Amino acid sequence: MKSIFILCNVLLITCSSLAQMNIHSMHVYEYFPDRGFTTAGLTTKMQELKANGVKKIAVPTSDVELLAGVMNRAKVKKHIQTKIGIGAAFGQVVIASDTLDVIVLNNLIIDLTNYVNYWIKDDGDQALVFKFLQRMRNVK
Repeated sequence: MKSIFILCNVLLITCSSLAQMNIHSMHVYEYFPDRGFTTAGLTTKMQELKANGVKKIAVPTSDVELLAGVMNRAKVKKHIQTKIGIGAAFGQVVIASDTLDVIVLNNLIIDLTNYVNYWIKDDGDQALVFKFLQRMRNVK
């Protein structure tokens, strides 16, 4: 039974990494904390942002395409409970009819809906995400 569970996880991660991200739209909440979180804290904060009606920043199409490309090139792994550093952006992406809760950091994008990590290994991609985060923080 344990081997079936492990096999299913490997297949899920493999299928996820082979699937191309086709993001239709994205928004980021106007909340940029200067503190770190655990996975549980991220999930709780995302629920609070939704419940409290925090302002959403619509992400321009060019940035949506940029992030989709970065996610397609990222190393996909199953998310495990961990601590996340400062500088996270909380947002949601719409893929087909699904809306996914995501956390965007310089070197990592976390899909909190499916608990999948997109590790950004390429220095150029990390720089693109860093610039994206700066633009979102400066939008008012």
